Parts: sequence; structure tokens; C-alpha cells
Amino acid sequence: MTLGKTDGDEATLESPRLDAPSAAMRKRWAKKIVEGKSKPIIVYVGGQWSLNVVRGTKRIMRVNFG
Repeated sequence: MTLGKTDGDEATLESPRLDAPSAAMRKRWAKKIVEGKSKPIIVYVGGQWSLNVVRGTKRIMRVNFG
């Protein structure tokens, strides 16, 4: 998460941007997960399971399970 500013001097937390992954991106990150270079987080939100992979410091890739 990053620290952002509002109209006043108050600081707020901005949530990381969620990307819609392409097929090539899913394949590349699946390989990193299998090799142990990246650790996914399994999340259950709103009645649906998804897999979140942190990509750098500002982005998260979410892959929804059917």
C-alpha cells in the first residue's frame, strides 16, 4: 500500500491497483509460483475464491477461480 494525500494535510492509504492479467502474464507468473519465486495469497471475498500475487510494490494480480 502506498501513502497518499487528501485535500488537507491528512494522509490516507491507497490500495494497490488490481490488474486484469493477460494469458501471457498468467503463464509467466504461474511459472514463478511453481518455481517458488513468488508466493500467492488465496483470498475468499464475496462468495468467490481468488488468487492474489503481489507484483512489485504497487500492483497486485488477481486471478479468479471459476
